[in-house]
Formats: sequence, structure tokens, C-alpha cells
Amino acid sequence: FSIPLKSSESYGRDLLEKSIVGNDTGESDTIENAGALITINGPAIKPIISLNDYSIEYDMDILEGAKIEIDSSKSTITHINSDGIKTNVMKYYNHQFPKIENGINQLKVLSGISNANNVMVKWNDLKL
Repeated sequence: FSIPLKSSESYGRDLLEKSIVGNDTGESDTIENAGALITINGPAIKPIISLNDYSIEYDMDILEGAKIEIDSSKSTITHINSDGIKTNVMKYYNHQFPKIENGINQLKVLSGISNANNVMVKWNDLKL
């Protein structure tokens, strides 16, 4: 009985958390496409956010104390009210789930919200 040995190079991988708050730009340098977590805190009236070439549109108002979380890795959008109750709100969303692309990207968030600091985008760059 023998077990064959695999000969392959071993790569160390590291995740580097990055984020953009408000109307800002950031740079991503990842070796694989990465999902983003987009959070919009209320109040906001039918917010529209542009991330790279994607228009992320939510067709309902978000009240003070509530928030929307858009997870592009899982293709989900969740409304979380001020009591922490979570609801799937896909029917009010335009179904855009942008990913951070492999390679070097310049990311830009332009929000349709009066207080731009109520928008945050988080992602992890994968490095060797």
C-alpha cells in the first residue's frame, strides 16, 4: 500500500480587508474576483449608488435607524430595521451584484444619498 505524493508549489494566501466610506475612491489589487458588502444606512430616499460601471438601485425609502446590506458574493440584499429584524428585499432591487475584478481596479462610489457617509463598501483583496 502506498500513497502517491503530490508535487505542487505551496502558495501562502492573505486576505487584506479594504473599504470605501461615502463618495470616495479606492484601489483594489486582488488575484481573484472578490465580492463586496455594500451597506446603506438610513435615512435615504430610493438610493442609487454607482460602483465602477454598475448602478445599484433600491426602489424604496430607508428610514432612520434602518439599513440595507447588499452582499455581491452571495447575491443577496437584506433590509435590517431598527430592531434588528432582517427581511429579504430583492423585489425592490435592480439585481446588480458587482464584483471587485481580478487585477488592479480603481473603485469609485457615487451615492444618491444626502449624507454620503451613510454608504460603506467593504471587500477583501486576496494576495499571494
